[in-house]
Amino acid sequence: MFDFINDDKFRSILERDFKELEVLHASKASKSILVLTGSLIETVLVEYFLSKIPEGYTDKQILTISLGELLELALKHKLISQRSMELSTVIKDYRNLIHPGREIRKNETFNFETANVAFSLLKIIVSELRENYLKLYGYTAKDVMQKITADDLSINIFDELIEKLNQSEKIKLFNSIVEFKKYLANKRLFLEKIKPYLPEEIIIDKLTHLLHLIETGDSSEVLYYYNLFHSDIGILDDSSINLIAKYILSYIKEERDLGAIQKFATRQTFTSVGKHIRIEKNERLFIEVLLDYYVFREQNRYVDSLYLQMINGLETTKRQEIELKLDKQKETYVDLTFGNRFFEDNDLPF
Repeated sequence: MFDFINDDKFRSILERDFKELEVLHASKASKSILVLTGSLIETVLVEYFLSKIPEGYTDKQILTISLGELLELALKHKLISQRSMELSTVIKDYRNLIHPGREIRKNETFNFETANVAFSLLKIIVSELRENYLKLYGYTAKDVMQKITADDLSINIFDELIEKLNQSEKIKLFNSIVEFKKYLANKRLFLEKIKPYLPEEIIIDKLTHLLHLIETGDSSEVLYYYNLFHSDIGILDDSSINLIAKYILSYIKEERDLGAIQKFATRQTFTSVGKHIRIEKNERLFIEVLLDYYVFREQNRYVDSLYLQMINGLETTKRQEIELKLDKQKETYVDLTFGNRFFEDNDLPF
């Protein structure tokens, strides 16, 4: 309900309080409903006006002005309709029921029907706020997606475009880029630029999907997601990292279509595979893969390129250690089937 709210802390408070409000509504706790309804609307408006301070106000004033004044500002800035402003009396007048003296002094009376009107009005106002907030706040994910798919130069202003999105739109944009399976120049760079704005669970969700694809999907889908998220794999547990590393190394070693491998290699897909080695079994497989490419690197520049991509991803000491092993094993290398992948029918796949 409040996913359009930009500030994480405010959004968390709103979601928590609305869950409590639903419980209160179910139990017909009239006074509590009236008080909390006003609090929720006040919180939404404070969050907005703190992000866009109205002329003549300071952030300190926004935090201390009444709900009535906040609603007047919301109407002035076209966040809510005139009709909602008129109906909001039911919320404004009962907001101060939290003070028992006012209830006695003003002889305030209310019942569940009143509280139910306030509960319904909250949903109406939040719906209006949601629609108008996104229009007034800045771009939407759809706007930015249209820009980056139509203009390759948009990568140069992408940081500025991100800043004009609220949090929910940033998440939508991130997912839209991931789900856009057609060619998009700088796709991974777009994602890398937006990742710092996202909660870690969003990235973990994509990595979980990658693991699911490894277990149930096809290799093209696995490679697609691995290409986009291989730099994030380190946040997973060792068991998951080992599974991903084993799959990718097995793919590089066994894929017969070296053109397919090269397609991913040109996107620097395999730069971090060596960093994800956690067990000896995978290190042996990694060395086997490197040996295949090490032996034939001088005969094919694409083989050399892929070899360097994998080996250069290692720390200097580890790289030197592995290259010594490769040099020793080169003389006894007998896997002619790998060489045939390059030279079958004298037709290179590149």
